[in-house]
Amino acid sequence: MTDSISTFLKGVHPKYESFSLNAFKSCIQGFTHWTETTSNVENCYEEYRQRLKQHVMRQHIEPVIDAIKFLPCQDLAHIAEMLVNVSSFHASMMPGQNFIGGNIDVATLAKGYGFQWIKKPDGHAVNINNVRRLDL
Repeated sequence: MTDSISTFLKGVHPKYESFSLNAFKSCIQGFTHWTETTSNVENCYEEYRQRLKQHVMRQHIEPVIDAIKFLPCQDLAHIAEMLVNVSSFHASMMPGQNFIGGNIDVATLAKGYGFQWIKKPDGHAVNINNVRRLDL
């Protein structure tokens, strides 16, 4: 998962999440001289990490999944294309990153319909209403 998609889904950039966890762990490790044991520090860190993970799931990932899980294939294909565009745009703005550009080809692969182009490699959209169902 790219940083931009992860940020969209989780609500926090992966580098910030990592920094936050490391800063918290470093902070609580400073208290080991008071507790005389590192197991309390590790337990505290693990509990914080689990709570953060649960928060991200409940507040960010699950609502997105709930919003898209019953969408038709064509809408899901458009969402996938949008996520690729966001990732591509994000990569193009980062210093020192190689940027890959060009047209994005979009297709669906579904039981009963098989492989269907939504947006062909030549960049043209396809009318999905004219797609016929395969009898499997």
